[in-house]
Amino acid sequence: MRISTKEKEIIDMNFLFSQLVSMWCDKTGKKQSGLASILGMTPQSISQWKTGTNARRPPWGVLMVLLSATKTSILINENGAKIIKNSDKG
Repeated sequence: MRISTKEKEIIDMNFLFSQLVSMWCDKTGKKQSGLASILGMTPQSISQWKTGTNARRPPWGVLMVLLSATKTSILINENGAKIIKNSDKG
């Protein structure tokens, strides 16, 4: 799903999900199939969410789980969206 304005596209959820999956795999040392198991779904679903195959997109709840697990946030502004690392400072 791409959240957009009349002028331009702002958020590509599939791209953000793909980035978060890569970050999660790097952080945990596990493969995409391990994430699928944790989320209770098939590896094919993860793959479809990453690519947007058949117009599939990840639910926000799954993005929130990955954001928490990777200690990141999504910054959204007029230029689009990007993943940023959370500060360890309180």
